Amino acid sequence: MKNGLLALMTLIAAASIVGNVVLYERYSSHRTLFVVNGDAISRKDLDDRVDFLYSKELLRKMIWTKLVEQEATKKHCLPTDKDVKDAIAKIDRENPTATNAAREIDPTLTLFKRALRAELAIRNLEVQDVHLTPAQVDEFYAKHKALFALPPQSQTLAVVAQDSVACDVAKSLLAQGVTTDVIAETNGLKVVGRTIRLVGQLPGPVSQQVLSLRPGEIGVYKLGKKFLVVKILSVAAAGVQPLDKIRAQVEMAARLAHARTQADVLADIRRRANIVVDSEKYAAAVPPIQSQSFGSAAMH
Repeated sequence: MKNGLLALMTLIAAASIVGNVVLYERYSSHRTLFVVNGDAISRKDLDDRVDFLYSKELLRKMIWTKLVEQEATKKHCLPTDKDVKDAIAKIDRENPTATNAAREIDPTLTLFKRALRAELAIRNLEVQDVHLTPAQVDEFYAKHKALFALPPQSQTLAVVAQDSVACDVAKSLLAQGVTTDVIAETNGLKVVGRTIRLVGQLPGPVSQQVLSLRPGEIGVYKLGKKFLVVKILSVAAAGVQPLDKIRAQVEMAARLAHARTQADVLADIRRRANIVVDSEKYAAAVPPIQSQSFGSAAMH
């Protein structure tokens, strides 16, 4: 019994050693990734290059996000998950290219949401001490209606077809209401998006033709050797929404107009922050005391 247990322990120890060696070889900074005409490119070479190009900006963004979230939590104005969801819906309506680009990199929008939450938190910190009467909000809306104008937008299912045969297939599938997953698996077809702000992304005449379609209609447009097949899901007209529908949005804009600047808020947060640097290698990423730059969710 004792000999068997000893043998088992020896086997486990040996396996552990082998596993550690394999992991070291796989993830060690000295591991060779490529050999180019006899010259090696190691994992360390890659890490050093990535650090040089990106680490300062990314780490500074992470520090700012942490500082802003801490300040908003302390002052009970950290945005909720619903606040972030509503903000994304607003961006999708006004500038969907931002969220579409983010989804290409991160379908779950995890990093985008984190950055957006921090931006909303800064906004909340800016207006925290600003209080307006309903009459002041009404007056701001009357004077600044152009700020709340929305462009025309068609909510679409858009498919790129490689040739005329694939184009006919796409039209048939869209007419039948086939799901995008099935369409994406069909040879010669590529689903390019559900929500597209068409103005500015396609040739002007094509955009206008798409915007003229009614819900349920399907349009086909030749783009070079390929075809764009678009099914209209819904249409939102251009214009300014009534104040009663966007009062919260208007009130926030009015409060921001009377609030401290974002630069002042960030400068105040940074002056009171205690940031300990554990690695001199990344010390340059710490925002200087006079720093007033935070960034934008649309950039991350």
